[in-house]
Amino acid sequence: METQTRGVAFTFDESILEENPRLNVPLTILKNESYSASVFNKYLYNLNLSYKKSDALLLINKHDPGANLESVSRLSNTTVKKHEEGSYTHSDSNKFRTGYPDTKNIEELLESNIVKSNQVYNTLINDALEELENLERVERELKEKELKEKLEKEQKIKEESERQKELERVKNEPKEVENKGGIGLTTSNVASNNVNELLNGHDYIPKNNSVKIYEDITGTFNEYDKLYNEMKENNTLKTNRIQISKRVTACLNGLANTEKQIQLIFDKLVQIFNEFPQMKLFIAFKIIEGILNCCEEGCQIYINNKSAWSFSRLLQKLVDLDQMFSTIYLKLISVKCIFTIPKFYVTKSQTPGTSTNATTNTIANNTNIGDDISSLCKLYGYELGNSSSDIRYNKRLKSFLTLHLAFFVVRNDYRSIWSFYSNVVNSSWDNVLLPVVPNILITLLSTTAHFMLRAYQIQFKKILVNIVQLLNSRLNQLMYTSSFQMYRGQVEQFIQQFNSKGHFDAPEGYSLKYKEEELRRDV
Repeated sequence: METQTRGVAFTFDESILEENPRLNVPLTILKNESYSASVFNKYLYNLNLSYKKSDALLLINKHDPGANLESVSRLSNTTVKKHEEGSYTHSDSNKFRTGYPDTKNIEELLESNIVKSNQVYNTLINDALEELENLERVERELKEKELKEKLEKEQKIKEESERQKELERVKNEPKEVENKGGIGLTTSNVASNNVNELLNGHDYIPKNNSVKIYEDITGTFNEYDKLYNEMKENNTLKTNRIQISKRVTACLNGLANTEKQIQLIFDKLVQIFNEFPQMKLFIAFKIIEGILNCCEEGCQIYINNKSAWSFSRLLQKLVDLDQMFSTIYLKLISVKCIFTIPKFYVTKSQTPGTSTNATTNTIANNTNIGDDISSLCKLYGYELGNSSSDIRYNKRLKSFLTLHLAFFVVRNDYRSIWSFYSNVVNSSWDNVLLPVVPNILITLLSTTAHFMLRAYQIQFKKILVNIVQLLNSRLNQLMYTSSFQMYRGQVEQFIQQFNSKGHFDAPEGYSLKYKEEELRRDV
């Protein structure tokens, strides 16, 4: 016989029930109730009491005539009654375990299983999350490694490309010198065979101490240039070179014409000096080259000559920091633009100081210039018959001259400026490259006249008289190009304004701005 109770199968052997009446338990007790186990145990408990009563009666000797059946019966009833009066407790039911768990045991078992299951699931989940994190970390590391390798590869390609360009530039440099005139086109390896060949066939003026200064520093500069080239070719310094170049460029691009900004940029450059003490020479070359590159076509000073004042003030601070900057700057700017010395080459057929009106008219004849004048233009890289080239040449010349003259002004080096005036005015009476002279004169006057008049008074006015004489005689009949005529007209107008006002205004850009708002208004 089989009975289903809350998912537990109960099997009873009915043959046992017939043999032992004491186990004859009513099978009408339903086992599908939640309290069935307790009811069943209580029934067994009551049944046990009735058996105890029967057992007490059996102990009496029925053959004993003196046996007190009533007393025994009463005692038995009293015991049964006492048990019946007692409350049926859980401990009583424990005496009659049937082998089937009750509700509390099942709940405890379920609770225990739930706790253990949660522990197992939590362990599995944690292990899975940890494994997922490990996989993500490995994947991230792989991506970072691939990105790093990609960047390194791109950097190598870029560096190789730059190296090839540099090699190509060095290879083509002699051709450029030959085609355009080598003076002022190179920034290192100053001595060029092609330039020297051209220079050997021409004499130059003036030959005084102001020009000799640039020649005297050649030996020192060549030593610097040699060390600089060695640093550029040293592969162990490659990373430092790249970092220095980027930081120097960023500093120069952030320069503005305010005292605060100039000092800030100077402090940053000094910081680079302190971080790379073994590469100070390389840093100095990079700074000077960066400043001079601002004078090239499309750059700050080329576009806006007023910005030359902020760069000149930065140069002043650098030269005060180390005289090495002065040597590098003077040599490089004289190579970039020979008129910053100023040094004028004369035609082969003429010796300095022997020019005549006839030779002057020959120079002015654009349609039929002689071989001497042609070689002179070639020497300077000047295309006399090309209008657009003439404009670019003069703008570039003006930017370099403005920077150089502003540098003299901020250093209060009026003696060098005086020598510059003297050299330009005196040399212009000889067979030099006259088409550029008006541009040199107006740049010289607009940048320095305000300061020179205050410093020399009547002596400077004598120079102005010489300039007027040069305009009215030497440069009066020459027509050359539209640029020549424009700059000559500007010189005449500049001197006429002085005659009207009696003084020269300070050049634009000289006065420092103290606030960024003032700087923006000045743009």
